[in-house]
Amino acid sequence: LGHFVDPLSLSLLALAKRLSDQRIERMERMILKARGLGIPVTLEEVVSLAKGNLGRPHLALLLVQKRICANSQEAFKRFLGDGKMLAVSRLNLPAEEAIETIRLAHGTATVAHPGVSKVEKHHLQALVEAGLSGIEVFHSDHSSPLKEKYLAFAKTFNLIPTAGSDFHGEQVAPNRKLGNVSMDPLSLAELKSRRAAPASL
Repeated sequence: LGHFVDPLSLSLLALAKRLSDQRIERMERMILKARGLGIPVTLEEVVSLAKGNLGRPHLALLLVQKRICANSQEAFKRFLGDGKMLAVSRLNLPAEEAIETIRLAHGTATVAHPGVSKVEKHHLQALVEAGLSGIEVFHSDHSSPLKEKYLAFAKTFNLIPTAGSDFHGEQVAPNRKLGNVSMDPLSLAELKSRRAAPASL
């Protein structure tokens, strides 16, 4: 995740364009797979549901609207989850490249949902060397033992412990609420203080 970035950073805008183009291409491939299975969906329908970058949750909502699936969870379980019939792998951006882009945009970089991503200590060492500032300790899917584990990692690597509800809309994950996980305001201030300074002219 990138925080406090300059939204007009050329490096950030270039990466955003690249990722956006890839999301459209990926969705087109998923739509083709769906139509090959006789599922009547179009790219235009998915785009109409998205309020930003296209992703699997938007196709899941369309499958629910068309009564092919009862809910988004079923759509992922049957069609969209990794290895399922409509799954198409996405561009895997190297973490070091993401961190560099965030730093060039004068922001701070943190690791999102490390428990979900199974981030371990040896992963963090390389990311810290690349300029990582924080790690999402407090997350909707983190159990108490996971929170303790990542809090210890934060202390080991001098990372700011951050928080996130991972809210992507009530239709996508009705059990999550925006802001149901929060962080210490002092930690937020410390995270902001670690912003990369603009290059001097």
